Order: sequence, then C-alpha cells, then structure tokens
Amino acid sequence: MNIRIILLLPLFLLPLVGKGEVKFRNSNIDTLSHTFSQKKVNIDGFGFSYQQEINVSQKNNIVLSGGLSSAFIFTSGRINSKFGYTINPFLTIGSRHYYRIKPAALKKKQTIGNFVGVSLSYETAPIVHKGLYHQSGIYCTPQWGIQRSFAKNGSFELGLGLSLGYGVEKENLGSFSLSPAIQLRFGWLIRKKYE
Repeated sequence: MNIRIILLLPLFLLPLVGKGEVKFRNSNIDTLSHTFSQKKVNIDGFGFSYQQEINVSQKNNIVLSGGLSSAFIFTSGRINSKFGYTINPFLTIGSRHYYRIKPAALKKKQTIGNFVGVSLSYETAPIVHKGLYHQSGIYCTPQWGIQRSFAKNGSFELGLGLSLGYGVEKENLGSFSLSPAIQLRFGWLIRKKYE
C-alpha cells in the first residue's frame, strides 16, 4: 500500500464527516456555534502527550498530537515469571466532527460533546525497552469518543475504535495488524479559544 495514501487519508475524509446538523429545541441555542481551538497536555494511560485541536469549520477540528506511549507485560507462574516494558514516541494527525453538543456548555464556553473521527499515527521503535519490544508502524484508527471539560482547565476524553497497523521496520515491512483501540485521557487545557 502506498504510504502517501495512508498519510493523506484523514484529510480526505474530513469533508465527508461534517455533513450533519445538530438542532436544539430552543431557537436561541441554534445560533450558537461550536467552533473552538485548544491546546492541552494529557496523561494517556501510561504515557503523556501534547495535543492541539485546530478549528477548520463549525464542529470540525484537525487534531495534532505527539508524546510517549508505553506498554507493560507481567506474567507469573510456577515455572516462569516475566516482566517487560517499552516506551515509544509517537506523532498523530487526525480529524474530528463534534455532535450532541450540550447547550449549557456552549453558553459557559466548555467543551462537552461527542465526536467521530479518524486519526493517522506513526509510532517509532522504543527508546527504552526490557523484555518487550514494540516495532515501529503506521496506524489508521477510525473512532468514536466523548470529550468533557471539568473544573476550570480540566479535560477528560474517551475514544473507542479499531486500529489498522502497517509495519515499517525491516523485520515486519508490509505486515498488517488489526486491533481494538481504547483511548483514555485526562488533560490540562493550556489554551482554549472560541470563535
């Protein structure tokens, strides 16, 4: 598969995602738009990341993020016990379409809504590992998720999807993988801008 096609896939899917409209019963709320850009620092399970969302149209954002992810393995038994870990850098670009936006949240300038989107990630070989090795690859992940603001600058995100991986190292070049993708993030908003 041509890597250029994989890298440009989220950008081509963005116009298809934003065709729906969200209508509320109160006509005053219909005029409120959900256009925002934000920057935040996240704790992603066992890793951390910096994420930036850039508004491209009403309810549609481009998401850029990068950071470190980690994985652990621990087995225990009578004959053999094993512990291993790996820490991998990653970069991600994706698009999101927000829907079911809460009217009260828009008045308070909070981010409360569901989203559908697609992301494209590149994960490098580990910078640190022991007993576990995660090879580098490119991952395309369509997903559904929720994003909620809390306190003044707190952020919670949950995403569920299916990740298609493509191996790029010499040992696994051209190999494909398919796995569930569960994303749980707690973040701190550095900057949020409503337009």
